Amino acid sequence: AIDYAERYAANCAACHGSEGRSELPLVPSLAGQHSFYAITQLFLFRDGRRNDHPASAAMSALAKGMSDADLRGYSDAIARLPAAALAT
Repeated sequence: AIDYAERYAANCAACHGSEGRSELPLVPSLAGQHSFYAITQLFLFRDGRRNDHPASAAMSALAKGMSDADLRGYSDAIARLPAAALAT
């Protein structure tokens, strides 16, 4: 079985953060996102239909070769990232 947590670490963490909390300008944090949101965004990037962000070309290039199973695997791994605590 493919370990998508490992794939996230290898392919996504450099920009989105190892725990899904980005520290880069314009790169969104993924921690706390539901799998449905993540799979939808990955699908739109894969199909070249999401081009409203400065990193859209990079994300589309990364997602272009993903199978439907990859989209599910990555989105499930993203959904398991721990949400950041709310500031009080």
